[in-house]
Amino acid sequence: MRSVFHRRVERPGAGGSRTVGCVALTLLLGACGKGEERRAAPPAGRPAAIVGGEPVPADWVRVAATSEGLDLEDALGRAVEVAAMGRLARDRGMDRLASVASEGRSALVRILLARQAELADPPTERDRADLLRAYQEHETWFVHPEIRTVEHLAIILDETGGRGTRPRGLVLDPAAESEDAREVLAGFLPLAQGAETPESFAALRPVLEQRWRERWRAAGRADGALPRVAEERIGPFDRQGGYDPAFLATAFALASEGATSEPVRTAYGWHLLYLREVTPARSVPFDEAIPELLVKAKTAIETQRAVGIVREASGRLGVQVHPELLSLTQRGGAEAGPH
Repeated sequence: MRSVFHRRVERPGAGGSRTVGCVALTLLLGACGKGEERRAAPPAGRPAAIVGGEPVPADWVRVAATSEGLDLEDALGRAVEVAAMGRLARDRGMDRLASVASEGRSALVRILLARQAELADPPTERDRADLLRAYQEHETWFVHPEIRTVEHLAIILDETGGRGTRPRGLVLDPAAESEDAREVLAGFLPLAQGAETPESFAALRPVLEQRWRERWRAAGRADGALPRVAEERIGPFDRQGGYDPAFLATAFALASEGATSEPVRTAYGWHLLYLREVTPARSVPFDEAIPELLVKAKTAIETQRAVGIVREASGRLGVQVHPELLSLTQRGGAEAGPH
């Protein structure tokens, strides 16, 4: 997990400072908690850091590094951060709670975060303020475009939509075939426009199929090569739907529900569209968007709050760090052990 907070750690004798990355707080609790729970008393020796007057033993840092697979520098930053958080929890009286009387610092930190960082459901006024900021930052989540659903009747001339070819011998004259399909649909249009419901429009498929077969035979073509007539409901979709551009343009040009289009050519063949349903575009107001925000923005908001708590805890305590005890100068090489 990547760092959510970085601290400047002074390296004695290194001529300056460097940034130490600290990983997310959930991982922070694990490694340092292990060191704390395994030892009844801090190990002897000079500490790797002092946080608010309390030592962070070097051995604890090594336990964190080993158990979590970190380098010593990251483990040191993690240990300092957890120590600061534990101190803040105790300063707020959480160590006096009966539920954590026998627990260590990790339990205090978890309770602190639960009280200070987690979003409530239903949200508090503070939660609403943070959710409103997320709503304003991600307004496109809540702007829904116009949605349409259509019924269509079609003479399918190319099942692949232009991505392939029909078997040789099935098309005698593609241009003539296409013109015949257009004329059949044009002659069929008055009947289609008389359909009063989507169901009555769809029920016209056998009529269209018969007219198309008659035209095909009149041209002297074999029934085995007859392109099929399709009827299908398509949608809901918006203007960015993954359909043929001519199909989309025609669907969104229809004035109102119940309207029927003129014959339209797509990569698949010729179509008549019947507008079945329109869902107008709308923007979801903030109060209606709260359930979705609690799903989509919860992690980001709680992480931001946790970072603020860490900064508060670290900023109000005097922190002295002794990274030389952890051989940080030999990063990438073998650990030299404590000085």
